Amino acid sequence: MKLRLLPLITLLTGTMISLLSWAQPAQKLALSPIGQSTEATATAENALPELNLQQDAQIAGDRFALILVSQPDCQYCELITREILQPMQLSGKYDKKLLFRKLTIFDGSKTIIDFNGDPVDATAFASRYNSAFTPTLLFVDPNDGKVLTDKMVGINTVDLYGFYVDRAVNKARKALRYKLLASN
Repeated sequence: MKLRLLPLITLLTGTMISLLSWAQPAQKLALSPIGQSTEATATAENALPELNLQQDAQIAGDRFALILVSQPDCQYCELITREILQPMQLSGKYDKKLLFRKLTIFDGSKTIIDFNGDPVDATAFASRYNSAFTPTLLFVDPNDGKVLTDKMVGINTVDLYGFYVDRAVNKARKALRYKLLASN
């Protein structure tokens, strides 16, 4: 009897911890960086400046861009934002490692400034990285737009997703450091 209850107790405990840990709303970044609630995004959507990746290159220093490729009404994108990316931002642990950005595709009206300073449709930009499916996480060098590690497409389980994101962040960070050392 004890052995049958153990998985259920573990599941319930994990769920309660998740609910308690991420219950507070997070609104750290404005722009297209990740971090606004759905209502705030809907009301402030037109007030947000364009995603400007060339400007990001100027402020990045030795950080890379983690870009969430999303689309309107993508429940999995909202889940990743709420459960993984916002807590990452709020922790402060990643401030010196990366820039969080969100790219909304299939919106029709979204134009961004790419790494070369050229205006481009957000969906066309995502297609450069073969990122037509959402959610997708891209790990990109903001100086030249090159991919630093494999992209993450979709989500299987939230419980392990944070681990996979952390692993990809570490790979991208190492790749960028190596690239910066090799260029000097």
